[in-house]
Amino acid sequence: MMRNTVSRGDAAAVILFEPARGRLHFVRQFRFPAYDPHSPDDDGWLIELVAGMVDPGETPEQCIIRETQEETGFVIEAPRLIGRFFLSPAASRERAYLYYAEVSPERRKPPAGGGVPGHYGTSDEDIETVSMSVAEFLGRVERMQIADAKTLAAAEFLRRQSGALGKPL
Repeated sequence: MMRNTVSRGDAAAVILFEPARGRLHFVRQFRFPAYDPHSPDDDGWLIELVAGMVDPGETPEQCIIRETQEETGFVIEAPRLIGRFFLSPAASRERAYLYYAEVSPERRKPPAGGGVPGHYGTSDEDIETVSMSVAEFLGRVERMQIADAKTLAAAEFLRRQSGALGKPL
């Protein structure tokens, strides 16, 4: 039997929560594979968790600390691992490591995210940060306005917390 498998490495993602304001922080970025010119609902712009591919010699935790600062400007330390899962086990070996971290404006370095500068001095990624309450985020999930699997996994984690946010998790 022949089987095709994609091996592109593992990924790390993080739920960023700002307790003082009761806000979650996400990124909104253009993902070409999610773009369908024939569907107004699939414009390629996704709201998702901060995430990135784990570089060789890097741990998932190191990856998410790096990605958080690159994409949002927030500096995090010791994010808490809350899950590990395969994103598409029928086709890919890629695992996602899902973390939780609390952030504050005092621990945000300029520039406030947007990705890493590329060839022309600007980011090679189309990234903007998005902030919303837990209730607003879960409402968007219910209305099927969130289409990213790792971000939907985060929604399930947040639902299970039922009132724990605002206290350290």
